[in-house]
Amino acid sequence: MRFLFLTLAILMLFVWVGAFVLFHVAGALIHLFLLLALVFFIVVTPLGLAMRMLGKDPLRLRRPAGAESYWSEVRRKSSLDRLF
Repeated sequence: MRFLFLTLAILMLFVWVGAFVLFHVAGALIHLFLLLALVFFIVVTPLGLAMRMLGKDPLRLRRPAGAESYWSEVRRKSSLDRLF
């Protein structure tokens, strides 16, 4: 009978330590995701809204006025004959 209680106590200790480690890691991940979401909504969202209100388009997603397509010509700065 004593052996059964000792075995059960050791088993419960392993279960408790495993649950502690699992919940510690899960809590750290949830904390990380909440922190990243907070940074996104405090920094990135207002920056994007301000750029939209100012009419900035750094990715050039809008079609230029008077253009028939989104095609843009490639501007070559140097010849490919002399790479180095």
